[in-house]
Amino acid sequence: MSEGPIEQWRDGFKVPRASTNPATAVHMVTMRRGIAFCGRRAQHFARMDHWEAVTCADCLAARAADLRESDNSGIGS
Repeated sequence: MSEGPIEQWRDGFKVPRASTNPATAVHMVTMRRGIAFCGRRAQHFARMDHWEAVTCADCLAARAADLRESDNSGIGS
C-alpha cells in the first residue's frame, strides 16, 4: 500500500507503542508478593506502593483498564 492520504489518515489513529526498559522499570506492588501489577514475576525489580513513582507502561495500562472496568460496572444492571 502506498503512503497516500488514506494511510496517513489511518496512521493518525494508531496508538503509539509503549514499552519500558526492564532494567529501569518501576512496578506497582500487588497484594501477592513477588508479582507486579502488570503480572510480571521477578525476584529483584523496583517496586512502589504508590502510583506516582510507577514507570512500567504495562502496570499503568493494567491500572487504566481496571479503572475503566470499574467505571463501566454499573452499565446494563
